[in-house]
Amino acid sequence: MHFTAGSHLRAGVEVMHASFGTHRFAPHLHETWSFGAVLSGAQNNAIEPDRNVIEAGQLILMPPYRPHAGCAVGEKPCQYVMLYVSDNHLRERADALGLHEVDLPATGVTDPWLVDLMAAFVFAAIESERAGGHPSSSLDHTFVHVVDQILIRHASAPADSEAFYAQRYERRLDAALAHLKANLYEAIPLNELARHASLSPAHFCRRFSQAYGLPPHRYQLVLRIAQAKSMLYAGEDISRVALLAGFADHSHFGRQFKSCFGFTPGHLTRRSAAR
Repeated sequence: MHFTAGSHLRAGVEVMHASFGTHRFAPHLHETWSFGAVLSGAQNNAIEPDRNVIEAGQLILMPPYRPHAGCAVGEKPCQYVMLYVSDNHLRERADALGLHEVDLPATGVTDPWLVDLMAAFVFAAIESERAGGHPSSSLDHTFVHVVDQILIRHASAPADSEAFYAQRYERRLDAALAHLKANLYEAIPLNELARHASLSPAHFCRRFSQAYGLPPHRYQLVLRIAQAKSMLYAGEDISRVALLAGFADHSHFGRQFKSCFGFTPGHLTRRSAAR
């Protein structure tokens, strides 16, 4: 994994440029919308054994809390850029455009023009941070333009991201998921979660995995790691964040974090301190 550069543009917005060949991303999720553009090579971002191959010239348009993984496809490394946008920012732009529902296709979307636009924006944001300055108004305007174009060009496409859940989703799981999130840093017995869904533990575990892509306690772990990333960006101490995330061993936390995001917690804190 070669992490070229990243930038925390403003609260709720992050950009990244990276490439990877042999690194395999463990199943994980993000608390934000994840907009990606593949510049060269290809990647499969589905959790095995499923496949969802995104090739050069295609976009990734993934909603918050969607579990996914990642590995390069073929012999060439996959080079890509990412734009992570909070749901609040996206809803703000959707409202401005008169879009009341935001349904974006999560599978590969071919749009070379938007790939180039996203790449230019990400590179400009990274260069701005390297220069040590605050994001300019023109960069902020470009961010708005990029998000607007994503919505204008693709929000009316078939809602594959919703279909991922709708085909296998059960409303009874809502209460169990809400209980898991409300007690995220607790050791919650499986039978306790199952009771909130009025299912047997075995039945609940199977239904939860089908609906959300991961077993309940793995989902809890990757959600903790996603929140740990936000805390590190906010300047929290790595050791404290590791303990909050449920890792008594600092090095174990580091390995899990890197397997999910491709870089270490220390790398992230150094970037945050340099801002």
